[in-house]
Amino acid sequence: MVLVTSCTFEEGYSFKSDWSGSYEASLDLSGIANMGGEENEYKEMIPPEEIANLEGKMNAIEGISNAKVVSDNLAYAVNFFYEFDGLPALNRLNNINLDEDDNDSPFSALGKWEMSHKGKKKFFIKMIPKEVIEDAEEMEKAKEAGEMLQVTTFLNFSRKIKDIKSDVATTGLNENQVIIKYTGKDLIDATINWDTEIKLR
Repeated sequence: MVLVTSCTFEEGYSFKSDWSGSYEASLDLSGIANMGGEENEYKEMIPPEEIANLEGKMNAIEGISNAKVVSDNLAYAVNFFYEFDGLPALNRLNNINLDEDDNDSPFSALGKWEMSHKGKKKFFIKMIPKEVIEDAEEMEKAKEAGEMLQVTTFLNFSRKIKDIKSDVATTGLNENQVIIKYTGKDLIDATINWDTEIKLR
């Protein structure tokens, strides 16, 4: 079955010269909110108490501050924002499960980004798989869920891009930006090499 509906996730990292910076993201669920009529679970977005809990968890991470989550029930969208004091803080955030009640989600099997740098002019990304999905049924669920998730990641640097070594990253809309586009299904594709090296001027 070909899935014609999807949710889109756009995220942007803005890095300063010392690798601190800010993060903004928007999760648009309107593509799947109209599936299933009034019984669709996505008709109800994140309740206020869950937003407060999520913001609290994010702000409790060392190096993360000013985390905000805004849920737009009419647009079926959730927006995220936070500031970070360096790449270690980003890695800490990327490698914890903020939704303790959703451990059975197919997305829980997807890998996590790990970012690092060398000096002020080299930036690296690796994708660390969480685990191999051995159960065929769980793998199928993960693939189906992954096909519905369309992701665009914008990396905005304080310096101009000199060179990109990557199978997944491309130059962005200006000389300081790199873009990575993928689906959730791509994250469980063992044939994709996610290792990325970005050299700055």
